[in-house]
Amino acid sequence: MAKQRLSTKPLKLSLPKRALTFQHAWVEKTAGVYAGYLNLTQLVRRTSNKSTKVQLKVTTPKLSADGLFSVIHTGIATVDITLPDTMSVQERKDLSRYIANALDNTIVRDAIENMSPAF
Repeated sequence: MAKQRLSTKPLKLSLPKRALTFQHAWVEKTAGVYAGYLNLTQLVRRTSNKSTKVQLKVTTPKLSADGLFSVIHTGIATVDITLPDTMSVQERKDLSRYIANALDNTIVRDAIENMSPAF
């Protein structure tokens, strides 16, 4: 049997240029079954245009009361944030507070809770 010769040349790997992505999810489990769990998902990913994207998604499924645990409907809220590399830490803090305040604003809450447009 002849010996196989192993190459000593270094390998040239071509790795795809991928953005860094980090995703986390939290659930509130009082529904008792997976289909009814309230979900909060956070996705943070690096983009190719010198910025970071942050996406927050909340889902609130409503289960049927007939004991079959089927989903009647699901409320979904999504917040998409683009953070350019040139944005300072203070500017990111200000944006975070502005978003929190906007969601707690009376007009915005009325739109969500009563499906009422701002007049």
